[in-house]
Amino acid sequence: MKRIGVDAHVLTGKFQGSRTYLLNILRQVGRIDTTNHYLIYSFDPAVTRVLLPFDNFEHLRLAMHAPVPRLLFYWPWEQWRRRLDLLLTQYISPLLYSGRQIVIVHDLLFETHPQYFTRLSGLRFRTLVRLSATRARAVLALSQTTRREIVSRYRIAKQRVHLVSGGIDPEQHGVDPARAPPFTLMPYVLAVGRLEPRKNIGTLLRAFRLMRMPGVQLVVIGKED
Repeated sequence: MKRIGVDAHVLTGKFQGSRTYLLNILRQVGRIDTTNHYLIYSFDPAVTRVLLPFDNFEHLRLAMHAPVPRLLFYWPWEQWRRRLDLLLTQYISPLLYSGRQIVIVHDLLFETHPQYFTRLSGLRFRTLVRLSATRARAVLALSQTTRREIVSRYRIAKQRVHLVSGGIDPEQHGVDPARAPPFTLMPYVLAVGRLEPRKNIGTLLRAFRLMRMPGVQLVVIGKED
């Protein structure tokens, strides 16, 4: 039996793609793996215990909120204290962690579209994500495009970068026709995502205007960020 630590702080944060992705990945893991022991670290274990009610999942409170000390000191300490065999993180992994790691990289926008990031945040991501990916035992990518970019930009062997697409839980996303919103009664284009420049809403608006399709609505769902 392996002891697998999971940095799950996003599960108790704001709603975003990385939260949905990790939640559904862990739900699937909980359904198919009853052998290994998973330590789920978050800022509110009571919430994750409800989201992931599996017998082999242990829910622990993250003791450090600040990301820098958490990455530098907390995870190496937890590796020694909890005897972790593997640690799963997203984007940036703890650099002083000496054990095996898997890192999830959702995209490389900070490499391909640096204009959407401040100079400091872009430099931080470009440096730390590259280090995290090259040091990890395995890297999980959400799309073939991201997988190819990781392999080519970071010169990582293809067999270490795995395509693990996102998905939804059908039990949580059923549609009741009687409660469907009015716009579903006519053709529509749906865009889901936080309202921020790097989600490229401007290009979507221009493309929709050029479509010239009478009777088709554009529906945008997202929180301003």
